[in-house]
Amino acid sequence: MTVKDDSDFLSVYSVTDTPVISSEVAQFLEHSIQDLMRPEHLTLIIKSNCIDDIEKELYRKGIANHSLRRDVRRYEALENMQVEYEEDIQ
Repeated sequence: MTVKDDSDFLSVYSVTDTPVISSEVAQFLEHSIQDLMRPEHLTLIIKSNCIDDIEKELYRKGIANHSLRRDVRRYEALENMQVEYEEDIQ
């Protein structure tokens, strides 16, 4: 996943005041894993030059907090997904 502008990565809405990814990010992740046969061992690599260390932790939590109630298997995949970051994108 390449992120060139992270200003809308997290939703401004949260019932429990915890980080939650925006609907656009959620749709991207859901679409990306929908056809995987065994999504329980995923690693999401986020390539970006605009995400600082504090945001990295917030975004990791936001992804884990995202609820995919329509499909428990995909929800568990995102809840347990490892998130890694790489810099130096073009």
